[in-house]
Amino acid sequence: MKRILSILTIAVLLLGAIALTACNEEHTHTFESTVVAPTCVDKGYTDHVCSDCGYIKRDTFTDPVAENHKFELVSDTESTCTEQGAKIETCVYCGLENVEYHDLLEHKYGSWKIALAPTCTESGTEQRTCSGCGDVEERVVDARHDYVSVVTAPTCLAQGYTTHTCTGCGDIEIDTLTEKVDHKYGDWTVVEEADCDGGVEKHVCVWCEAEETRETAPVHTYDVVSTVPTCEEQGYNTYTCACGDTYVSDYVEARGHDYTAIVEVIAPTCTEMGYTSHKCACGAEERTDYTSPVHVFGEWVVTLEPSCPNKGLEERTCELCGEKEERFVDVKGHNFTVEVVPPTYDEAGYTVKTCPCGERVVTDVVKYVTEGLEYKLSSNNLGYKVIGAGYCTDNTIVIPEAIEGVLGFGERPVIEIRYFAFDNNENITCIYIPETVEIIGEAAFEGCVNLEKIVFRGTMAQWNAITKRTNWNNNTGNYVVVCSDGVITK
Repeated sequence: MKRILSILTIAVLLLGAIALTACNEEHTHTFESTVVAPTCVDKGYTDHVCSDCGYIKRDTFTDPVAENHKFELVSDTESTCTEQGAKIETCVYCGLENVEYHDLLEHKYGSWKIALAPTCTESGTEQRTCSGCGDVEERVVDARHDYVSVVTAPTCLAQGYTTHTCTGCGDIEIDTLTEKVDHKYGDWTVVEEADCDGGVEKHVCVWCEAEETRETAPVHTYDVVSTVPTCEEQGYNTYTCACGDTYVSDYVEARGHDYTAIVEVIAPTCTEMGYTSHKCACGAEERTDYTSPVHVFGEWVVTLEPSCPNKGLEERTCELCGEKEERFVDVKGHNFTVEVVPPTYDEAGYTVKTCPCGERVVTDVVKYVTEGLEYKLSSNNLGYKVIGAGYCTDNTIVIPEAIEGVLGFGERPVIEIRYFAFDNNENITCIYIPETVEIIGEAAFEGCVNLEKIVFRGTMAQWNAITKRTNWNNNTGNYVVVCSDGVITK
């Protein structure tokens, strides 16, 4: 039943598409194709849709493919540790059911708990329970003594060992014997107080009272002489003992120069730099804030008058040393005359400004464009089509390379002259076509009986590469095509 409904739906859609997209104009269709894949019950096919008029043609039917099911989820139950879950899907086309079973989950056992405690001579048991289904597992716990261990450390007199005593039956085991160790000495105590020649101290083993002695370092009584730091030299203390031992320590960094004691500003001359002199009380000097030599110049005197194209010169002289300084004087402003040259069909227009000195400036370059033509944005938004003469009645028509037509799309090139754009236009004698044009539509210039010349902005090879539809130049005058590299006759 589903298959019959699918076939009837396709038939209705085909009849509707043909009725809605029937083309009233005869032209060469430009098809865009879309492939629809077959399902498990319906055929596949290819739709061809004309991008100009919407006409639809359907062909290339393919048989249904049994494997092309489209499954949708019906239910999906999870497994437990005792019951299997399953994922069930059904094909939306043929109703085929697909069942995928899930694996059983493992039991979720808790921790082991003593059910029957073991003794020193009898085994016990312990159990754990699954939180999902209540299943119980049991295992034997071996009989064992409950020992308490005491470690006896070794000394320099005897070995060490570990004693294990069972709290249930009093059984005793001794193991982990360790070798004797070295003496364990206490703190050092003074035997002879230290002087310039040193002293003596001893310590005693806490287990066997064995003794060790050692000499201690000499202890000097020093007199201290301090040397204070200077601007450039460190300060320090000299320590000297009555026995002649001496050493130097307690260094203090040099103070550094104090350049704020004497400050003097030396003014610059014409040839010598000025500066600020900072002197320390010890005589050291530091110079900062250098200033360049300063000339005392007189007024500027013009030595070369400026002209329209050339700068002039002027100079001034230092009243102290005679040093001269020279600079340019800006040129006088140009006296321009302005001429506006309007555009022609073949040449761009512009504004030219000319000065008697020969200076020439060209601005506001503009190309000739015929006003009143009608345009339409192409379906892919990449360019514009000329669709008609609009309100233009000129004998010579100039189609621009690009225009800004539809708001928001910016400037786009003119890429096509659409079918019937200028058909039966008896006013046209000459038309300029830019090299951006890629297509001239069907009957675009049909009936232009007075057409004498087509001016193509590109080469003859580019003109021949343009796609020209059926009867694009039917019943026209005996025109010539003027290209950038030659002339082509009709």
